[in-house]
Amino acid sequence: MVQTIPAVFEHGVFRPLKKVYLQEHKSFLLKLDIPKDDYESLLETLEILNDRKQLNRIQSALKSLKKKKILSHKDIFGHPQPNL
Repeated sequence: MVQTIPAVFEHGVFRPLKKVYLQEHKSFLLKLDIPKDDYESLLETLEILNDRKQLNRIQSALKSLKKKKILSHKDIFGHPQPNL
């Protein structure tokens, strides 16, 4: 039997938006209908997570932020930020 159950994904868990009557602790196959923009964003995130070099740069930047070490535009790009 196929059933469509609207749900929201919060804190790593799918939560139904209406009361659901299913057997507790039983496994189900979950199929998602994801908007195209969200799907493309998910693919981009997976691509970044699979790129060790890029992931290391992100982790390094986060550590710098925690230490309140903020780099200027010139530090990053080698020239001052253009006036727009």
